[in-house]
Amino acid sequence: MAAQPGRYKASQRELAYRVWRAAGQNLAETLRVLDAEYEWPLAKQTIADWRDQLGWVARAAADDAEERRRTRAAQTDRTAMLAGIDEQIGRYEGAFRAAAAAGQAPDPRSMAAYANLMRLRLVLARDLDAGAGLNRGDLVAEALEWLAQWVSEHLPERTEALAAVLSAAAGPLAAHCDGAGV
Repeated sequence: MAAQPGRYKASQRELAYRVWRAAGQNLAETLRVLDAEYEWPLAKQTIADWRDQLGWVARAAADDAEERRRTRAAQTDRTAMLAGIDEQIGRYEGAFRAAAAAGQAPDPRSMAAYANLMRLRLVLARDLDAGAGLNRGDLVAEALEWLAQWVSEHLPERTEALAAVLSAAAGPLAAHCDGAGV
């Protein structure tokens, strides 16, 4: 028997999808987690029907691709931000090697500048790894994800309408972020 579309709320199906995806798309593990952690026993066929009818496999692939894109973008931003500092650090290190090869002591002001630059690099790398320095596009995407989650939990009857609006707005929003140099 196929899953009845009106029997469960969109927010419940969304929870099942998220658990299914986190469980490695394993139906048995999904059922175990839903039962154990959410006290929501479901039939295996219900999850299988939702997976097939709602296109969960394709959605999961798209979600995975988006996560990889965000990770690459964040790493690229991090690398670009640190590249200039790394280049200057390399110059100081080259000067220090040249001075040592010539039997000279390094300039104390250069040593102080180098130490400050190293300290700045460590702090910046730590802050970037903690999430600082996100671009506006990432912040907008995170805000929209939060909004979608909030609507699915608090206004489940509006979830499908929000999805339609966000889908329609995705292209123009991406163009705006790209055009704004974000």
